[in-house]
Amino acid sequence: MNHRLALVGALLLVTAAASYAQESRGAILGRVTDSSGAPIAGAAVKATNPETGITLTATANADGNYFLPYLVPGKYSVSAELTGFKKLIQNDIEVRVTDQVKLDFPLQIGDAKEIIEVTAETPL
Repeated sequence: MNHRLALVGALLLVTAAASYAQESRGAILGRVTDSSGAPIAGAAVKATNPETGITLTATANADGNYFLPYLVPGKYSVSAELTGFKKLIQNDIEVRVTDQVKLDFPLQIGDAKEIIEVTAETPL
């Protein structure tokens, strides 16, 4: 009987600890490539929440991958840019609790002053 009580107590502690550790934020991740599909290392990727004004920045690694963690749920404007390429902006990207939204950026060669803006729904 005492063993059962101890087991139930231990299970309650583990369950309580697991529920406390749940994340309430989301993330955006993806890959930055050129028009041929080759990765673009060093591209700056920014996610801005227009409601809060908070901006998070990441840099694409050697494989072109980037990761923007710990985003408060909401809609974001996400951009990618690098000198020698046109800046690409994607608006209205919705991040929900525990989401990991995949968002790739195929950058086009061109003047950095040229901006391509995409307005679309959040990818599923």
